[in-house]
Amino acid sequence: MEFGKTNLEKFDGTNFKQWKFQIKCALRAKGLDINTPKPDGKAIQWNKDDGMAMFVITSAMDLNQIALIENYDTALEVMTKLESIYEQKSEMTKMMIHERFYQYRMSPTDSIAQHIAKVESLAKQLKESGETISETAIITKILSSLPSKYRSVRQAWMSLDPKNQTVINLTARLLDEEASLSIEDDNEIALLVAK
Repeated sequence: MEFGKTNLEKFDGTNFKQWKFQIKCALRAKGLDINTPKPDGKAIQWNKDDGMAMFVITSAMDLNQIALIENYDTALEVMTKLESIYEQKSEMTKMMIHERFYQYRMSPTDSIAQHIAKVESLAKQLKESGETISETAIITKILSSLPSKYRSVRQAWMSLDPKNQTVINLTARLLDEEASLSIEDDNEIALLVAK
């Protein structure tokens, strides 16, 4: 669906979390809040806004997904139904998220920013499933899943005052180290080429 000058990805049953965020942003950009209750009496503006919200949502869905929500009358009902299907909060889902969180390792092709975003995303999924996860646990996961070339950052981090041990500070340190390692790699390549 084209939304102004931006295309919304059509939801095909995968990546619900990202699609839901995209819809949330599109609705906000249109000034629409699907959580606003229908007013008593004259509801002309509410009906118009809810109709626009339904249009935004369904225009960003494949037809096979629309079949799942055809019997619902409001945008809130539609999103609630989709959430009940795609955001299962069962114990099995929690276990799978825990497993992904604890087994996650930084991919060799990921940047530090991507790595931290993936850990934070997994932590957010745990929180959304009802689990409690501390900032210390997130920091520990970020550090423990780094490749060995970041060992010096891990060691320096342990000597840092605990009140300064935040994800924001860790991100800054790791980005600096990544830039430094990149410069070293570039210099080594330049030396090899010069030979």
